[in-house]
Amino acid sequence: MAEATPIPATVNAYEHARGEGLDGQWAFAVSWRLLMKNVDATLVDEGLREALELVRETGESPEELFGSPGVHAAELFERWRRDGRLNPAAVKVPTSRSLVASSLKASGWIAFIMFVLELVGGRDLPVGFFALPLLLGFATIGGVAFWEWASHAWATALVVTVMTAATVGIGAATVGVLEVTSGTSLGALTPWLLLLEAAVLWSAGTVVLILVTAKTFAEVQDNPDDEQWVRRFSGVLRGPGWQSDARVREIVREARSHAAESGRTLAAEFGPPDAHAMAYGVDVRRRTTLKIALYAVLVALNLVPMVDGFSWATTAVALFFTWQAWQEYRTYDRFRSSAQVAS
Repeated sequence: MAEATPIPATVNAYEHARGEGLDGQWAFAVSWRLLMKNVDATLVDEGLREALELVRETGESPEELFGSPGVHAAELFERWRRDGRLNPAAVKVPTSRSLVASSLKASGWIAFIMFVLELVGGRDLPVGFFALPLLLGFATIGGVAFWEWASHAWATALVVTVMTAATVGIGAATVGVLEVTSGTSLGALTPWLLLLEAAVLWSAGTVVLILVTAKTFAEVQDNPDDEQWVRRFSGVLRGPGWQSDARVREIVREARSHAAESGRTLAAEFGPPDAHAMAYGVDVRRRTTLKIALYAVLVALNLVPMVDGFSWATTAVALFFTWQAWQEYRTYDRFRSSAQVAS
């Protein structure tokens, strides 16, 4: 049975700090958002108590001090991620239904971006373009889920090879759809139908997400044997931990050696594999390098078609991925600076 967390008591303390029930609702909303990201309940409670102290000191509402629940939850999550305090195992492969929900919402965003670009560019797009939001949305979210799943068991080089082949296949399928539908158009209705498509996809994703909000969290096996422990431990290190294959082998070899010397099982010596993997944190430098390399490839792929002529759409997409790469570097730079200060 899962242990009770102190979060309800902390939320109740918010209601009594200023005698405002809305403060408790704010705290509950922050905790709910963080728990839905699988952040450890103890860490969530720590973040709530940290904010509660300032509420008591200033007498101001938490929303005035920290912004909306969504903003504060995102700031806490990002800070803990930079500081390496998040359990790498908290990044889980989504269930099939939540994967569908995320893909639908991503498709909705892509359709909305295409709507804006169509208003600006005013091009006569073929009917096949209406399939692109769904194709790109499911491909993007599916690619992330595949990376999280495959990186737990496969070597990084193999995962990259498979994903590269899948990207080429998706690109070829996209070109095929556009070729088949070339010459067809809905004329002036195109941008507004894209906006309608965005609204429908986003709404569908939201409905599916509501259906899976009530999650059940699988408990870690209490007494795994050494091979089960190593598989789980290696998967967390290699996947969410972003550790290299060589580093994972080295860590596992050291763990096996230490357990052999003590005459105990790996589970008895080190505890749950997820918790022990958390001690190694995230290889932020490697994660940043791989992500920036990925964004560079995406930028290059978007700029290649401009050989035939300038396009605002491809330029906008290329700039978006460039911005994402810059944000990733800034995150790494902040992490490096905080590490230097701490040392």
